[in-house]
Amino acid sequence: MANSNELILDIDDTLAETASAAMSIMREKFKHPDPVWELLTKYEQPGNVPEWQSIEAQEFLLKTMQSEEFLLNLPRVPDSLEVIEKLSQDFPVKLYMTSRMPKLKDITEEWLKKNQFPIQKIVFPEPSNSEDAWKLRHLNNSYDENGIFIDNHLPSFGTNVETYKGKLIWLNRYNKETGLKVISLNSWQLIYDYLRQ
Repeated sequence: MANSNELILDIDDTLAETASAAMSIMREKFKHPDPVWELLTKYEQPGNVPEWQSIEAQEFLLKTMQSEEFLLNLPRVPDSLEVIEKLSQDFPVKLYMTSRMPKLKDITEEWLKKNQFPIQKIVFPEPSNSEDAWKLRHLNNSYDENGIFIDNHLPSFGTNVETYKGKLIWLNRYNKETGLKVISLNSWQLIYDYLRQ
């Protein structure tokens, strides 16, 4: 069982700059006048950009985001490692959760190691489970329901957030609105300040 001080961390766009790296590649390949940050603020994910809905663009995006070179060379989200290191004594990492497919386990572990994040278990979705809220349901069902779960993707928390006994922190980098009872913070530095207060 996770104790109330253990961190449960999402990977893509919480630790790894996945969306911005993919957005940058797509923007270069398929040309778009808007800067990357503006596209991220508007659409969050490159797969949501209206101009990139063709089969060619979607296939290229999928191939890119599953390529070893892309996944191994993702930069870290600003301050993520530094904050996790500073918190580690009082708030150790318990596990990682990712919506990546289990076949990407070795590459994901290698990226975490390469970027000096603590080595812990990674929980992947069941192949049949494509629902956004599977993470919170998994935590509640596996007795990890008391940790500090940090994710950038609001639907990961589901709508029934009151079922979780620990803390739910939404890394809300684009300052979106929500009616959910989650702690919304837009940077790792603010997460640090919140957990240290």
